[in-house]
Amino acid sequence: MAKVKYYYDSENLAYRKIKTKKRTKFAYVALFLVASALFGFLSFVVLLNTPFFETPKDRLLTREIENFKLQYAILNRKMDQIDEVLEHIQDRDNNIYRVYFNTSAIPDEQRKAGFGGVNRYVELEGYNNSDLVVNTSKRVDVISKQLAIQS
Repeated sequence: MAKVKYYYDSENLAYRKIKTKKRTKFAYVALFLVASALFGFLSFVVLLNTPFFETPKDRLLTREIENFKLQYAILNRKMDQIDEVLEHIQDRDNNIYRVYFNTSAIPDEQRKAGFGGVNRYVELEGYNNSDLVVNTSKRVDVISKQLAIQS
């Protein structure tokens, strides 16, 4: 049961009962309902954005990211194999063909010359797995440059 509130009337020297208007009661009820709905909506949004609940779209994206990581690992293994083959070709070139044709060998500094100056991979940076993509792109560029020098 609600408490009855009084105020002191100094003219009559008596306590008078405070009567609340129906409009005020309705405003309090409406304010409570709006605040409850807002709190419920915000709680719902926060719960959906936590990793506690995974939506099918999140599962699909997670699986896709893992697939890309696997593809990059396979690509790196293939680049390792290509790098080995390129080293064997360079070794054959230095030890067999250059000796046979009586020409001087290409110096290692020229074969392994790097890229200077500009950061070519700015557009690949700033993502969650950007280091994986940037390193793979750098390796592809280095191998292609070594292949061009060797040819």
